Amino acid sequence: MPEDGFFSTYVDDSPGGGTWISGDEKEKLIESGDAFDITAVDIDPGDKYGERFVLDVVLAGEARKIGFQTGTVDSRDRMLGAMAEFLAANAGSQVRAKLAASGRSTLVTAA
Repeated sequence: MPEDGFFSTYVDDSPGGGTWISGDEKEKLIESGDAFDITAVDIDPGDKYGERFVLDVVLAGEARKIGFQTGTVDSRDRMLGAMAEFLAANAGSQVRAKLAASGRSTLVTAA
């Protein structure tokens, strides 16, 4: 069997598939102020860490995903809930955003 046998057949069955933006990448996005487009926001019931928002984003021309646990930052939860409704009601729309730090929290803000 070829060395990459597993990865050549593995299919990501997480909600919507996609490549996740890591915690380190989030930190770099905060530091750089680089903007990205959000194309969808969904709620994932989660696993052992609980419910989370899952954002479908386009970063540097690549489809990616970024997650934020619910119930930890009220203002972010309200904004992402409203953004989910906006994107669902406006097919094909995107929201241009960036990440920002506020204390120990990560926020999604206008780019």
